[in-house]
Amino acid sequence: MPSDLCDRSGLCGPNGDCDNNKLPACQCLTGFRPKWLERWNSSDWSDGCIHSKPLNCKSGDGFIRIGKVKTPDTTNSWVNKTMNLKECRAKCLRNCSCMAYTNLYVTRGGSGCAMWYGNLLDIKQFQSDGQDLYIRVSASEAERKKKAKVKLAIILGTVIAALLGFLLIVCSILRSRRKLKDEVKDKNLNDREDKDENEDMELAVFEFGTIAQATDSFSFNNKLGQGGFGPVYKGTLGNGQEIAVKRLSKSSGQGLHEFKNEVKLIAKLQHRNLVRLLGCCIHGDERMLVYEYMPNRSLDSFIFGMKIITDLSILSLLLLQ
Repeated sequence: MPSDLCDRSGLCGPNGDCDNNKLPACQCLTGFRPKWLERWNSSDWSDGCIHSKPLNCKSGDGFIRIGKVKTPDTTNSWVNKTMNLKECRAKCLRNCSCMAYTNLYVTRGGSGCAMWYGNLLDIKQFQSDGQDLYIRVSASEAERKKKAKVKLAIILGTVIAALLGFLLIVCSILRSRRKLKDEVKDKNLNDREDKDENEDMELAVFEFGTIAQATDSFSFNNKLGQGGFGPVYKGTLGNGQEIAVKRLSKSSGQGLHEFKNEVKLIAKLQHRNLVRLLGCCIHGDERMLVYEYMPNRSLDSFIFGMKIITDLSILSLLLLQ
């Protein structure tokens, strides 16, 4: 007994496809059109459908796959249990009366061959399960279908590529914003720490411009000497005080935190026999120590500047100091 409308024999006529989920239920197979359009539109489907473009068996036809269907009525059919699907297609293509083919055994991995001759009757569409059926159409119709699939694939590929590109751009923008936000946060934190530490140093912190003006932009004429940690320049502050500026080498590898700790330590080591540290300057990667200027130069110039000297005299000078 019929379980639904599409189980009625011959409902959609020859080459019709019945689908209970569509209105109207009867549709022409792909590559076909209603034989009598007025009757078809008035729900008289008994005359069925005919090819949209006539077949030309001699010049070569093609096939269109229709998926998930109940195969046609087997009154005019032929089967072979040993042929595969490729062989089945070749045999159907050579026979001008063959209108469709498919596998005989779907559950066995797609083996065997089933072919239909003449009009195809009682094809029913399923939403799931069902079987693939290959319908004979004109070569131009098959090529058009193939081109449509290729075009659809290209469109889908382009859309997917565009979406991926858009996502990459969005991710890049978000990553850049996050990085910039972190950099600003770190900079604000460092500036706050620098400000707090400068306030806790209990020592004068000179501006870079002040030191540069005092030393005539670190002029060679103001250079007092070169040590292992960098050159020393003579300078004069705006109030007339003479200073000696030790400009630490950028390649020393000393970090800002270590430099500040060292400055704090030197500031606490005040002694009458030690040159007094007046302050420091921190500007970008510049690290400078500002000492009081010694007009009589340092002790080593008196010791090592002599041409002839004995160990005893050196010891005496050291003891005197």
